[in-house]
Amino acid sequence: MAERIEAENLRQIERLNQRGGRTLSCIDLIAAGTFSLEIAGLCAAAIARGASMLTGAVPGGAGKTTLMASLLGFLAPGRPIATVESADDLSTSCADNEAVYLVHEIGSGPWYGYLWGPAVADYMALARGPGSIATCLHADTVDETLGILSSPPLGARPQDLDHIGLMLFINRSGGHHRVTTACVPAAGGGHGRLFEWDRWSGSHLRVGGEDVLSPLCELLNTSRAELAELSDGMEKLLGDLLVSEVNRYEDVRQAFVESGLK
Repeated sequence: MAERIEAENLRQIERLNQRGGRTLSCIDLIAAGTFSLEIAGLCAAAIARGASMLTGAVPGGAGKTTLMASLLGFLAPGRPIATVESADDLSTSCADNEAVYLVHEIGSGPWYGYLWGPAVADYMALARGPGSIATCLHADTVDETLGILSSPPLGARPQDLDHIGLMLFINRSGGHHRVTTACVPAAGGGHGRLFEWDRWSGSHLRVGGEDVLSPLCELLNTSRAELAELSDGMEKLLGDLLVSEVNRYEDVRQAFVESGLK
């Protein structure tokens, strides 16, 4: 059963590959400077603990789908990915299923895995659990994201969006794909910045203290100490893979599964 879920998950992730060639892994993105080892470690830990995720970028080709796919490699073993192909897939049974509900993009069009209209509100409500969601959107900021998702014809409820554990925004500049901001739930609702790209130093800087992670920990039903320990473990695993030049998606996934990190 577990092997069948793993194989099907990899097939679903492969369908996210819009660029051709092999599916890029988290190690590929770290090596390219898309995000730092610290950001990757925290995001991997959050995904492993069941966080929902949204990646955003206004321009096409910025890398939002690639970023999302890379982090889906850290789903807890045994958690299936269920691609939402249409509003018909959003049955009442979804609310009791611990699957990761994947929408390739919140957008209009006849393409596989796209979702638009009032069904988006039902989809966003799945972030409340017990499952989670993973999706992309043409937006560069939290405010733009909220504006698009909460306005007609979508009408998602802001309190449902508060259950999205990670919002990551990415852009392309000078031939480089960079995560511009990494955001987590904020106390009192909404999302606040945890990391941001600083073009003056040419690096990702942490702009939120440890207390900023408290709402995320509450969402994941874990303590800050437990999340920090898992993040450190993920960061070490990724660092070792980076040094060893192990970057194939399947190999990175297997290394995580065999590490026992959870």
